[in-house]
Amino acid sequence: YGLPTTADQDKYFAFQKIVQDLRWREGHIANPVTFTSAEMLRLLGRKKSGQGYKEIADWMERMTLTGIRSE
Repeated sequence: YGLPTTADQDKYFAFQKIVQDLRWREGHIANPVTFTSAEMLRLLGRKKSGQGYKEIADWMERMTLTGIRSE
C-alpha cells in the first residue's frame, strides 16, 4: 500500500475527530474504536461511493499493517 500521503493525513484527522466525539459522548475511549466509513466520508465532506469506501479501507490497512502482504 505504500507510504502515507496527505490524503491519509486528512483521514487520520477525521479519525481523531471521531475519537474526540466519542470521548465527549461516552466520557472515555475503549478499544476497539468503531466507526463507519460513511461517518468518515461525511467528516471529510465526500460523497458516499465505492471509491470512497475503498480509499478508507486502504487507509486503514496502510495505518495498521507493517509488513509484506501477498495475495
